[in-house]
Amino acid sequence: MLDGKALLARFRHPERQREEPVFAAAFHTLQAHAQIETVAELPHPLRLEGAGDCIWDEQRGHFWMGCSQRSDRAAADVVADQFDVDCVALELADPSFYHLDTAFCALPTGDVTYYPGTFVPEAQGAVEKRIAPAQRITLERAEAMRALAPMQFCLITAWCYRAAPRRCGVRSKNAASRSSLHLAGAYLFQSSTTRTALPITERFCLGICAIFVGVLVPLTVQRFSNYGFGFRF
Repeated sequence: MLDGKALLARFRHPERQREEPVFAAAFHTLQAHAQIETVAELPHPLRLEGAGDCIWDEQRGHFWMGCSQRSDRAAADVVADQFDVDCVALELADPSFYHLDTAFCALPTGDVTYYPGTFVPEAQGAVEKRIAPAQRITLERAEAMRALAPMQFCLITAWCYRAAPRRCGVRSKNAASRSSLHLAGAYLFQSSTTRTALPITERFCLGICAIFVGVLVPLTVQRFSNYGFGFRF
């Protein structure tokens, strides 16, 4: 969702297709209560698995969209038409990183943290073309597998609206990436979690915990972006 417009996700596998009517009902309810203006569907048979594969870049004013593992490249054109902004398709090559948000995070400062190895050369070139070297914070594969990027993503919400301390829970021991994140404005603390293959839901919850360290704030829905909703604190 962006600026009061919703584009419903369509999932590739049957296990997640059962979510589609639930999401559709929720967004139509928001529309009925005048919280959003429009609810659109992807043309059949295109698939786009929601905001996990479609990340809003506030600084650059466009979407980054992961494709090939779960979502279709052609869906980028639909996103661009629906929201009247550019949508840059990035082909994912590593099955371990099946959604874009598991390996790519656009920070509100304009910096981007990502694992280059998950992208085909064309996609790496697209990132390098649009993002200055000083704003690229690259991760090693082991760091990305430890869910550093998804946890940073969870921090975006707080950063965008300057509502919470810039505290980021990480499990990275790589000095270069930690230094880059520190320079980007994050206060880093070492997570005690030892598991290296956390499910997406656990990663997301850990990131939310990082946002709320030392602060309790009310939530109101404002601008919709990553993970379906952008929250204003």
